[in-house]
Amino acid sequence: MAAALRWWSWAVNWVVANLEASERLVIELRQEKEQQERYRMQVEGLTEEELLLLDLVFSAWLVQHTDMMTRMQRTTRRSAQQSSALLLLCLDIWTESALAPRRADNLRRRRHVRFDIA
Repeated sequence: MAAALRWWSWAVNWVVANLEASERLVIELRQEKEQQERYRMQVEGLTEEELLLLDLVFSAWLVQHTDMMTRMQRTTRRSAQQSSALLLLCLDIWTESALAPRRADNLRRRRHVRFDIA
């Protein structure tokens, strides 16, 4: 019985040692492959496939960036139009309260012709 237990213990230790060695080997091979790839990139540069992928990614970014810039410009333009409309409204209210009705009406018409917000 003792011999069987010793043999079983030895077999288990052998399997564990084998698995650990295999794991170390796999890790070292992966690291070596990554190191060779980094070295190749330094020496040769990008491959044709990598260049195509890079071009595709840059094109997608450019489309997204252009769309974002268009939206920002549109938003800025709308904001400026709203600010101008509010300014004209404030000026209209102020001139109506501060000036005679005929003079206020004349200034309001001139302003609205000059600053067409449409």
